[in-house]
Amino acid sequence: AFEVCEKKSGEKEVPVWILEDRGFYAPFLAGFIDGDGFLRGAGGKREVVLTSTSEKLVRQLQAMLADSGLH
Repeated sequence: AFEVCEKKSGEKEVPVWILEDRGFYAPFLAGFIDGDGFLRGAGGKREVVLTSTSEKLVRQLQAMLADSGLH
C-alpha cells in the first residue's frame, strides 16, 4: 500500500491489488475510516463518513462498501 504515498492527495486511489481481492476490503476500509473517516449514528441509522480530495478514491471506497453490503 506504500504506492498510495507517492501520489498527491487529489490523485490517490485504492491500490489494484486490494481491489482484486475482496478479502482485503474490510481491513483496508477499517484503516481508511480510522484515518480519514468516522462512523456516526443518526435517527437510529449508522453512517460511514469518508473524506478525501480524490473523487476517484471516494468512488472506489463507496463501491467497496456497497460490494460488502453497506449502502
